[in-house]
Amino acid sequence: MTNAALSPQPEFAVMAAGCEETANNFTNMAAQFRNCQNLPTLQRDNEIVTTLRAIVEQLGRIEERMERGFRRVEVHQLNTYARLENSHIIAANVAEDLIPLYSLTAANAQPQVIPNFPSRIEDIS
Repeated sequence: MTNAALSPQPEFAVMAAGCEETANNFTNMAAQFRNCQNLPTLQRDNEIVTTLRAIVEQLGRIEERMERGFRRVEVHQLNTYARLENSHIIAANVAEDLIPLYSLTAANAQPQVIPNFPSRIEDIS
């Protein structure tokens, strides 16, 4: 049997100091990682993301305005066709119903026939 006193023994104080040093190193590393947000490239990336979000919002507003414009053009085209056809009906003095005109009642609404639109030229007062 070997003598236990001759075998190397752990030094708990050294182990504790090593653990404490490792913990301090991790704390320091965490602080350094937190400082990464201050790097100019990361700050610039945040500015780019913010700018891109603003551009996307602006494009959404532009798209909404374009859709409203397209609906107005659609109403204009429908009414131009109706006026042309109605002028032929009136000029020919035939007993046909007039083609009703359209309107947009709300900004996001679809074109709707004007309510109570006269169906005959005689109905116009």
